[in-house]
Amino acid sequence: MFDGVRFDDCNFKSANFYGCELQYAHFHKSVVEVREIVASLPAAPNIRRESLQNLKANAIEVGDHDSIGYLVLQEISATERHYSYAMCAFDTYYRNKYSTLWAKVEAGMKLLGLKISGLVWGHGEKPWRLLISCLTILVLLGFVNFWSVMPRIGWNDTHRGVDVIVYVFRRFLDVSPDGTFKGFEFVDVVAVIMRYVYIGLFISILYKSISHR
Repeated sequence: MFDGVRFDDCNFKSANFYGCELQYAHFHKSVVEVREIVASLPAAPNIRRESLQNLKANAIEVGDHDSIGYLVLQEISATERHYSYAMCAFDTYYRNKYSTLWAKVEAGMKLLGLKISGLVWGHGEKPWRLLISCLTILVLLGFVNFWSVMPRIGWNDTHRGVDVIVYVFRRFLDVSPDGTFKGFEFVDVVAVIMRYVYIGLFISILYKSISHR
């Protein structure tokens, strides 16, 4: 067991930590096999999260950019488990630390935020989720507009509903949407807001990708 040990300027490139317990171990400017270390971290999410934050800082220090995304996702996974434990008062630590209803609600809100972030863009580490979530939401908005457009125009005149969905995509892209197929006003508002939110998220992912090269 390595309890509270600090490693400075070490090279563990070929080291094997199988079966070790790295509780509160601290790495500083050390070359490590990240996945080996992560496998030996304690299971308790609050301790694990702190260790992962240290490993992420260490990876930045030594220029191990390939491991940063992995560590970010591991840290978020530990954080999600931390908040879920807080909500259900998992053990004495969580019962004492999150003893009030408001503390549990706050933990639940933070957990929900992390879940949404994961679904929308994979916390910035899974760009394909950004595309999938965008397409999914736009299609759903198109279906919502069916309730407004279909009674007014009809199924056949919308090419079996395709034009209604195309309208939402055009509104999102700001590419001359045909007002004939305009539905609920709030759908237009959501599509416009999405345009700027997703542009911002895309730029964030692009910047992160370029800065790590």
